[in-house]
Amino acid sequence: MDEIKNCEEQERIRSSTAMPLFRKVAILGTGLIGGSFGLALRRAGFGGAIVGWDRSEILDRAEARGAIDSGCTGLEAAVKEADLVLLSAPVGMIIELSTQLPSRVSPGALVTDTGSTKQEICRMGFRAFAGKAALFLGGHPMAGKAPSGIEQADEKLFAGTVFVLVGESEAARSDARAQKYVELLRSLGAEPVWMDAETHDWAVAMVSHLPQLV
Repeated sequence: MDEIKNCEEQERIRSSTAMPLFRKVAILGTGLIGGSFGLALRRAGFGGAIVGWDRSEILDRAEARGAIDSGCTGLEAAVKEADLVLLSAPVGMIIELSTQLPSRVSPGALVTDTGSTKQEICRMGFRAFAGKAALFLGGHPMAGKAPSGIEQADEKLFAGTVFVLVGESEAARSDARAQKYVELLRSLGAEPVWMDAETHDWAVAMVSHLPQLV
């Protein structure tokens, strides 16, 4: 049985390398989730550039682990020519970044996040990118660990997990960039699930936030 699973996994990875994926990924926040995303990309055979944005000491550790190819402490340099920008920072910083990025990212870019709450992030993100050529999607991988930081990053963190996506409209969900991201997530072993922000926040509050509070 394990042999069959291993064969299926290898076939998935081989198929992912043949896909027309993104050329440059900018990961803004290279801790547990951002670092794991970079490692998972490489494991899936992603051949493009992976650039990180964070504090210099964290970027050094992320690069040493192989989660990124290079790091930038300047936001504009990090997202330059990136066609996928992943905001993987605390929720408050994600909201702040989403308002700064529309004038900095490439017109054809997809900007998304990994925040654990979606209503406020999506409200601000959709508003900031309204009328812009770049596309904003909300996102939240239902994965993680109790210890945080780049040292805990895991290339298999997203394998077998649900990855929630939130689009502003049906047109956003059908956008070629959104569909390409869906395929990318599947190549990492995750299962993308479209959901509205309100339903996501209610569900996560019931199964995660409330039990943690208790």
